[in-house]
Amino acid sequence: MTTRSPVASHQSPVETVTLVTGAGGFAGSHVLDQLADDDSGSTLVAWHRPGSAPGPRSASDRVRWEAVDLLDRAAVAAAVARARPSIVFHCAGAAHEGRARSHTEAAFAINVRGTQFVLDALDHLHKEHGVVARVLIPSSAMVYRLSTGPHREDDELLPPNPYGLSKLAQEMLAARAARDGVAVCIARAFNHVGPRQDPSFVVSDFARQIAVIESACARIRRGCARTTFPCSSAIRPASAKSSGGSRPFRSIARSTM
Repeated sequence: MTTRSPVASHQSPVETVTLVTGAGGFAGSHVLDQLADDDSGSTLVAWHRPGSAPGPRSASDRVRWEAVDLLDRAAVAAAVARARPSIVFHCAGAAHEGRARSHTEAAFAINVRGTQFVLDALDHLHKEHGVVARVLIPSSAMVYRLSTGPHREDDELLPPNPYGLSKLAQEMLAARAARDGVAVCIARAFNHVGPRQDPSFVVSDFARQIAVIESACARIRRGCARTTFPCSSAIRPASAKSSGGSRPFRSIARSTM
């Protein structure tokens, strides 16, 4: 984790506002759950993508949901000005390495330009209103050169794919914002797994397939439990008509061999 020293905020502690971008997504929704469960009393502002539904905690009276397009500089600036957050979890962004290969421009747009618009709005909030926000930027271990061993924080930075390159560019924007007065913390995260993750990720896809198989097996077991197979009723008449008793079984066995 790369950290930048925070700067004291001039905002009243009574008016603490925490902003979670990408709160309708996988990581952001879990961050929002944790924040909603604490007893700090802070106001929670949750951003989701326009056209998408708010996350699972949208009914919480502590959460104020807003649809904000991160690629609209004016919309981002206006939303930050309304919220005046003192803490920001910037969880919005493109997170799928494979999709970033096939849709590189879109991945760079949301990860780099979207982050720039958020940081610029926070910088303006600091200069105009004296509010210094502490910002968490979730980066990725994909910023490092590929290695067969464990990574150290000071390992060489050489992203192996477009996704990693977009996250390194995001880090560079965050470092610049830190020099301008925004208190930034960069977390180079490794793989995330858990509920709500898109099934296009390998672990969640395995979990989905297992759930489908288990559901199918459960339906089969329930069907078998409700079914009375007609074997015994079919066998008795055949056995009664045959002087050999069990000969029909031996005849069937021979005929199928």
